[in-house]
Amino acid sequence: MPDSFQEYIARNYPDSLGGRNYKEALRASEELGIPALSAFQGMEMSDVETEMGIAQRMGYTGDIDMERVVQAGGTGQYNLQGMYFPQKVGDYAFSRLNTGARGFIPTEYRAFDDLKEMRAIERASGLPAPTPDDLPDLFTRGDYVLSVGKSGADAQTLAHEFYHRSGVLEELPVYSMTVINAPNEREYKSAVTHWAWNYAPKNLKPSRSQVLSALSNKDVDLDPEIESYVLGRITEKTSRNRQTPSQMVIGEYNQGKRGPRTEAKEGTFDGIASMLGFDTSETPEEQKERELQSLYKMRVSDSIFGKRRRELGVESNPLEKFGMFSDSYRADPEKINYFRKIFQGEPRTLIPDYYRDRYPGEVEELEARPTPTMEELIEGMKKVSGKSSIDVLKKYIDERSDRIKNEKNVLRGTSEEGIGELMNKPRPRSAEIDSRNNAATAKTMRKAGLPVASERDAADLEPEILDQLNAIMGRSTEE
Repeated sequence: MPDSFQEYIARNYPDSLGGRNYKEALRASEELGIPALSAFQGMEMSDVETEMGIAQRMGYTGDIDMERVVQAGGTGQYNLQGMYFPQKVGDYAFSRLNTGARGFIPTEYRAFDDLKEMRAIERASGLPAPTPDDLPDLFTRGDYVLSVGKSGADAQTLAHEFYHRSGVLEELPVYSMTVINAPNEREYKSAVTHWAWNYAPKNLKPSRSQVLSALSNKDVDLDPEIESYVLGRITEKTSRNRQTPSQMVIGEYNQGKRGPRTEAKEGTFDGIASMLGFDTSETPEEQKERELQSLYKMRVSDSIFGKRRRELGVESNPLEKFGMFSDSYRADPEKINYFRKIFQGEPRTLIPDYYRDRYPGEVEELEARPTPTMEELIEGMKKVSGKSSIDVLKKYIDERSDRIKNEKNVLRGTSEEGIGELMNKPRPRSAEIDSRNNAATAKTMRKAGLPVASERDAADLEPEILDQLNAIMGRSTEE
C-alpha cells in the first residue's frame, strides 16, 4: 500500500512536515480534489524557481527560505509590498519603535503591534492579512517575510525583504543594492524609480504615475536627470557616503559564494612563469585584493547600473579600475563606523551587532527563555492591549539606563482597542484612506522628528496622539 502523504513527507522532506507547502497541499487536496503529493511537488518546484530569482538579486548569498514567506492579498496596487517580521528572542522581541529607541520588550507587546500592522494592511489593501489563528508562529516566534499583493510576490520585492532578514536594518542600502542587482532593464528602471521616490529631492522625484507603473512591474520611462542623480548618489565616494557597493561585494566575498578563487599550484603556472622571468610572488592580502577587485568589476562596474552610469556620463570613483580594495581605501566591515555599515544587525533577530559586546550575557539569558505558546501570548496580549509598548520600553530603559537612551520626546501611542476586538472585528475588504489628511499628518510627524516611511504610518496614529502632536507642532486639525 502506498505511503500516506504525511508518511511520505516525513520520510523524504522532514523539514517541510507541517510547513507552508505541506498545509497548502492538504488544503488543495480537500478543497480542489488535487492529489496532495502532486500539489506539494508543484509548490516545491515553484519555490525553487522563486528562490533562484531571489538569489540572483542578492548576489547568490542570501539566506533564503520560502517556508518563511506568507502571502497577504491578491492582485492590486498598494504602497506596501512586503515586510519582514524579525525572529523573537525567547519571550522577548528586539524592537525599534517610532521614537528611535531600541531595546527588548515582552513578546506580547510586539505581537500586539504586529496584529495592528496586519489590520493596517487590511485597511490599506482591502485584503485579508494573517491572524494568530492563521499563523501563530508569526506572532510567537517571528522570522517571517510578509508579501502583500501580486507585486509583493515577485523576486525583486522578496529579495528586498530577505536583505532585511540577513541583517540590513536600514532601507536606503537595500534600495541601492536593488538598483545595482537589477538583472534586466525593466527591474532596473523600477528600482531607480523607487529609490528616487523615497530619497531624491522634491524637484527630482518621479511622477506618481511612474511609481504606480513600477509597483505594477510595468516599464517606466526614466528622466535622465533623475536617473543620473540616483546613480551618482549610489556611486561611492571616498569619505562622503556609505560605500554600499564595496560593502556589498566584501559581504559576498566573505561568504565564499561569489567571485573567483585562485590557488597557485606549485610546478604548474608558477614554475613556467618563473622560468620565463615573470614575478609570480603574491601575498594572501594581494590575492584577496585582486579577487575583490575582479568581483567588484563583475557585480558593479559591469552591471546595468555601471553601464548606464557610463552612458549618462555620471562620474565614477577613479579607484574602481584598480584600487577599490587597497589598504588606503577599503570598506572593511570590521573597521567601518557602525552608522555607515549596511549590515548593522544580526540575521533574523536584527539585534544591532554591537549589542552582545556592550551588554554581555543579556541576549544569551533571553535566548534561554522558552517561547510562549499562542494561548499564553493571547492572554498576555489581553493584559497589554490598552497600554503602550513605548511605556514598556521606557521602563526597560529606566531599569538599564546605561544600555540605551530614548532620544525623542514626542511619543506615539497604542490603540485602546482590546485584543479581542482586534481579532474578532469584521475584516475589511475595501480601502478607505483619506490621502490628503494622511499626507499632512506624515509631514507633521517628520517635522517632529518621527521616522515616517509612508502615509500608512500617519493612518495608524491614534486621534488623541494626533491632537497632542498637532498642538505641539502648532498645526490645526482642519488644515
